[in-house]
Amino acid sequence: MNLFLFYITDQKHNFERRETNNLGTPYDFSSVMQYSNRAFSKNGERTLRSWDDWDQEFGSADSMSDYDILRVNRLYNC
Repeated sequence: MNLFLFYITDQKHNFERRETNNLGTPYDFSSVMQYSNRAFSKNGERTLRSWDDWDQEFGSADSMSDYDILRVNRLYNC
């Protein structure tokens, strides 16, 4: 099944790959900056999945994760 059939057409740009700078930390699914699995969905189905665990839920954080805090501290030399 092509997951890209589920996104809102004018939101396609949100699925383009981008280079990131995680400041020496691993990818963080519990970050407050993480989109939810169903972000930009036109039918409520998932538009994003983890490569390692397709059932993983993410994007519902209501506070900064430990890695969020570490990245801010590294970015601003705190």
